[in-house]
Amino acid sequence: MDPLAIVRQNFDAFQARDFDAVLECVHEDWRYVPGPHVSAPGVRYHGHEGYRSMLDAGRWREAEFEIDVEMFRINPYVLAVGTAVLEGPDGELTPTPTATLHLIHDGRIRASRGFPDVQEAMDATASIAVEEFRLGFDAAPDAMALLDDDGRFVHANHAAAYLLATSQRDLRGVEIADELATLAAHPQVAQVVADPKECSFQFNPTGTARFTSSCDIAKSFLSRGGIPYQTIEAPAGSVARCVR
Repeated sequence: MDPLAIVRQNFDAFQARDFDAVLECVHEDWRYVPGPHVSAPGVRYHGHEGYRSMLDAGRWREAEFEIDVEMFRINPYVLAVGTAVLEGPDGELTPTPTATLHLIHDGRIRASRGFPDVQEAMDATASIAVEEFRLGFDAAPDAMALLDDDGRFVHANHAAAYLLATSQRDLRGVEIADELATLAAHPQVAQVVADPKECSFQFNPTGTARFTSSCDIAKSFLSRGGIPYQTIEAPAGSVARCVR
């Protein structure tokens, strides 16, 4: 489907309060930084659960609202510009300018970001290549990291932080050899917390099997490093994580 049509379908479903249909247009790994027209601008939301949290934070399910936007294609983004009329805590309806950029991937909205006005949104497209790289890097299912010449973390993506049981911020400046040594020195505490339905048997003698779920990626990473692990059951639909 054309990216403009995807975003239009999303907005129409939102206006109709058909939030199940809204989620059908949104990628499971969607990321969103709202604009100033919402109750908590700057808060980052992630995935379908994040979308539901955004609906609750903005009182979108019960508040009166009307969104009137025009849409334009600015490859690879769709820019939606217009006015959001929102019901405030006092019950008053207040019109607020809105401008959002939406990145489409695999026929769904992969990332969204709000801006105070159309000019700031347009300015952001100047760094489009950098933003695409950052989004792709941070959201990649495989663990990836940028290291300096001394083998220290400059930036690690979410998957790498999960595998090393720490945060992206805490990895900065740490030598990768120290992190791997810690994992190797304490193999008995390596655990993969995951939805059992997402986990496959890790047997790939011919090298042709493809492990694509978050559980399989975590287990294969540990297996390749010779680190024993055990699987801890997590709620259905959970993204796998490694802890120690």
